[in-house]
Amino acid sequence: MKRYILYIGTSLLLIVQTGYAQNSGDNCYNQRQPLSHYAFKRMMREYYNFTILGTQTPTTGFKVETSKPMITLKGNIITSADKAVIVNLELTGGLQNDMMQVFAGNQLNGYFRTSLGFNILFENGNNAKYIFDNRFLRDMARKQVCDYREEIQKKIDTMIVLTAIEDFSRTENPGVQDMVLYIVGLSKKDEYGINGYKRNISDVPNYYSNLLFGVVKKYYTGTELNAQDTLNAFFRALTARHATKVKVADMLADGKRLSTLKSVRQTKYDLLNEYEINTYKDIWTSKTISWLNISFNGTNSSLRLYDANSNRLSDTSSFLPSISISYNLFKKWAKPTRFFFLKFGTNLKRENSSSDMNRFDYKKETIINVSPTETLKSERTGTAYVGAFKEGFGIDFPLEVYWTPWESQPIPGFYSKLHYRYSDIWNNKNKLAFDLGITWNVTDADKNNTNLLTIVPYMSWSNLFTEYSDAAKSQQRKLSDLFSVNIKFGIPVNLGK
Repeated sequence: MKRYILYIGTSLLLIVQTGYAQNSGDNCYNQRQPLSHYAFKRMMREYYNFTILGTQTPTTGFKVETSKPMITLKGNIITSADKAVIVNLELTGGLQNDMMQVFAGNQLNGYFRTSLGFNILFENGNNAKYIFDNRFLRDMARKQVCDYREEIQKKIDTMIVLTAIEDFSRTENPGVQDMVLYIVGLSKKDEYGINGYKRNISDVPNYYSNLLFGVVKKYYTGTELNAQDTLNAFFRALTARHATKVKVADMLADGKRLSTLKSVRQTKYDLLNEYEINTYKDIWTSKTISWLNISFNGTNSSLRLYDANSNRLSDTSSFLPSISISYNLFKKWAKPTRFFFLKFGTNLKRENSSSDMNRFDYKKETIINVSPTETLKSERTGTAYVGAFKEGFGIDFPLEVYWTPWESQPIPGFYSKLHYRYSDIWNNKNKLAFDLGITWNVTDADKNNTNLLTIVPYMSWSNLFTEYSDAAKSQQRKLSDLFSVNIKFGIPVNLGK
C-alpha cells in the first residue's frame, strides 16, 4: 500500500490515497484510509467513466454540434462490466466544394470523419487527495460506515437462516442443534461473508440460534411451549397443504430480496462501496486518473482537381485511414475550474498532398440555348486544386496540454499543443505545428458552480520549421504566413463540478 502524508502549517493534514489503499486491520474500525480498496477502486472508475467522452473532437457532453457546414455526433457506446474499458464513437459529416452527397455510385463524396476509440484505465495511476483533520468527525463517519456494514451482514445472516429453512423443509422434525450447526457451517462460506471484515461475536452458535427463532417467530403465528416444539410445528405447517399459520408469501418475498446479497462481487459490495463513497464524498481535494486510448479513424474529403493540359475539372475523393495511440493524464481539483489535462501519443496514417497544392476559387458558366432569342446560364462555383495529387504514409506525434491552476473562475488557464508530422509525399516532409492559447471556463450561477463550457481561443503556427511553397524549394514561406487565430469550444474530457 502506498501512503503519503504531508503536514501543512501546524494542523492541516493532507493525505493521498492511491489505488493500493486497503484495510489494515481485522475489523472495520481499524481501516486507515477513508475508503476500502474496492470502494476507492469503484469511486475512481466511476470518475473515469464520467470523464471520458470522446477521442478526437473537443466538446463537452454527448451532443450534436451544428456549425455550417458540419455536424458532429459523439458518445460512449460500450462500457465494460468493470467500467475499466470504454468504447466511444465519433462521427463528423459535412459539405465540401458543393458536393452534397455523402455517397454517390461507388464514390465517397463531401467530407466525413469517423473515430472508434478504446479507452483503458490505468488502475495503478489512480490517486486522490483528501483533507480530514477533524478527528471527531472522522471517527463518526467511520462508525457510520461500520454500522452500515454490520447492517448488511445481519441481512446476510437472515438469508443464511432462510436458506437453512429451505434446505431442511423436507426433514421431519429437524433438531434445533442440527440446524444451528448447519447454519454456522453456511456462515463460514465466502459467499456469505464480507471480505476484510471480522465480526466480534463471542458465542456464534448462540447468536445463530437466537436468530433462527427470531426468523421463525416472524413468519409463524403458533404458540408452542418450547423451542423444539415451535420448530417442529413450524416445519409441519410449512409443508402442509394449507399452511395458514405460516406467512409463506412474506417469507418467499424476503428470501428473494435477500438472495441478491449472496453474490461475492455484486449486490452486497455495490451497496457497501456506494455507501462508503457517499459518506466521504466531500473530503476529496483532487482526483487523478490516467488511461490509454487506441483509436481507429477514417477521414474522407472530396477534392476538385484542375488539369491545366486539358483545361478540365475533375472530382475525386481521398479516404485517409489512421490508427492513434495516446497516453492521457487528467487531474481535477474540487474547485470547478481547476484542472490539468495532458495527452501525448502517435498517429500512423495515410496522408495526401493537398496541403502542397495551389488552390483557387472558380466560377464556371454553362450556356443553354432555349431558343434563337433566349439563352439560360448555369453557374457552378467552388475551389479547385492545381498540382500533383499524391497519397502515402504519414506519422504524427502530438503533445497537448490544458491547465487551469487558479481557483478564481475569471482568471483564464493555459492551452498549448505541439504537433510533429512527417510524410514523404509532402514538399516539406517534416512539419512542427504549435498552438498557444488560454482556457476560459464558464460555470453556472447556482451553488454547485458546475462547469458548463470551456472556451479555448488560441494562436496557431502551422509549421515552425522552414517551409517552401514549391516542390523545387525555391520560395520560402514566412512564419507570419503560417500564422492564424482560432477558437474551439470544450476540451476532450468532461470537467463537471
